[in-house]
Amino acid sequence: MMMQDFCRFQFDNNTNSVYIPNMDTTYDTTALLAMLLGRVKRNILATIQRRKTGNTNNSEDNYDDELEFVFSVPPNYPQVTRQAVMDAAYAVKVNKSRVVDGASCLAAVYQRKFYTGLESNNNSNDHDDGDEEKNKKTVLVVEMGHSRSCVSILQCGGGGGGGGGGGYTKEESSSSSKEEEEALQNDIPSNNVQVLSTVSSATLGAAMIDIALFHHFQSNHPSLSHTTFTPKSRPAQRLMEGCRKLKHILSMLPEGNVTVETIGKNDMDVSLSGNRELLKQLCQESVANKLKSMIAAAVEKAGGIDVLGLGDIGSVEITGGGTRIPMIQDAVRHAIGKGEDFVLSKSLDDTSLAFGASLFPIDASTTNVEVDAEHEARRAQLLEEEMAMMERDVQM
Repeated sequence: MMMQDFCRFQFDNNTNSVYIPNMDTTYDTTALLAMLLGRVKRNILATIQRRKTGNTNNSEDNYDDELEFVFSVPPNYPQVTRQAVMDAAYAVKVNKSRVVDGASCLAAVYQRKFYTGLESNNNSNDHDDGDEEKNKKTVLVVEMGHSRSCVSILQCGGGGGGGGGGGYTKEESSSSSKEEEEALQNDIPSNNVQVLSTVSSATLGAAMIDIALFHHFQSNHPSLSHTTFTPKSRPAQRLMEGCRKLKHILSMLPEGNVTVETIGKNDMDVSLSGNRELLKQLCQESVANKLKSMIAAAVEKAGGIDVLGLGDIGSVEITGGGTRIPMIQDAVRHAIGKGEDFVLSKSLDDTSLAFGASLFPIDASTTNVEVDAEHEARRAQLLEEEMAMMERDVQM
């Protein structure tokens, strides 16, 4: 069972469309993204207008030209998916936009915000290759969100710019060519931070812990043994929310308790109790070990532990809600042979990807991508649909 089984809509992989039962409507995924971007754009424009004029009423001022959208996407996104993102931006009349690789964004923000490398030394002539090699620092970045994870190896110092190739787990597939991949990775606005490797998974995330808890309580809780919930039912949704809350509590405390209303026999409330040891029993194999395998794959792709800097990981950055879970933090330490006393840095917070994306330049070449006649017609259709949607929003 996957997280999408609990979503109250139906996704069709063959047509890339989403059916929403309560609306009895089917939307193309690119059109849905365009709707989201349209709402984001309108909110941003309203904020700009409020700060500049003191009100949000419609005025003759047009701030569209001031907006630049940079989309940070996982490294395993194929070119067709990246193109769909640009199509959605076109549909909401975003004049300046581009798509960049998430690992490149992390490298850019690490360079700008945190890295204190030897920029002056790199520009001088009185240093030798030995000093340059000695001052290299290897950084492991582990991201775990709700539904996906990404592991990147960065190398700081020594100059050289750009980055190495991205990577994918065995469960992933990508139609991106090697040339496209290198073009994305090499476009980092920095000459001191390189992306040595990236491994991504679209299925490994903190939601897998929620699902494991859901199955555990549904099968073993005395008050829930009388029935089997279908994932999209309201009781299942409430049970899933309770499992998510319990996971959050166990991220902060050794044990916890959550009450879920009206899901037990005769609509009785049900109390869910658990501890961190329960999480390990349920998720060590399905979550922690898979993350360790991703880290091992990223290290191997970067050349192996013996060739990274001075043969060691100099720093580990963790980001994303899933990395707040102690079991996940232990898995990261174990994957690189560190003990419990090894400090995991949290300098790259949830805004780091956005900050890193903002460092990338945008021009006509990044926005006006070449499309064929069929694709141009598709864009025109998306634009027409979004204009109709905006008109309905105004009427409401």
